[in-house]
Amino acid sequence: MGYSLGDDRESFDVFEQTNLIVEKIGKELQQNGWIYNKEDYCFEKDNRVLSLDVSQDHVSSIYISDSKIDYLKFCNKYSCFEPIYDGDEVCEISTYVSNKTNIKDIVSKIQNAPLVEENKDLEL
Repeated sequence: MGYSLGDDRESFDVFEQTNLIVEKIGKELQQNGWIYNKEDYCFEKDNRVLSLDVSQDHVSSIYISDSKIDYLKFCNKYSCFEPIYDGDEVCEISTYVSNKTNIKDIVSKIQNAPLVEENKDLEL
């Protein structure tokens, strides 16, 4: 069950804190060579396009999407992340954040995420 913006007065503070954590993650990504694309609101590096989002329906969660990440392997490796489904397919992952969240740890996990293996047909 999600903790939504407006459930109580504290929810506004929690949502603000979550947004600050997303900003800190973005700054850490940039320090690690990721480029912020202002037009598409995403980070880019090594043919990866990474988006960070928040939701007013779940004020203490961040949502991460990167089509290069193998989401299920990632979530199996790091139990603090959970897959978010759109129908039968995982479209992004989420994690709970708080004032105790380790920003560098999240960034390290994102950067070292297991990636989807690309199908490369061998020509004989």
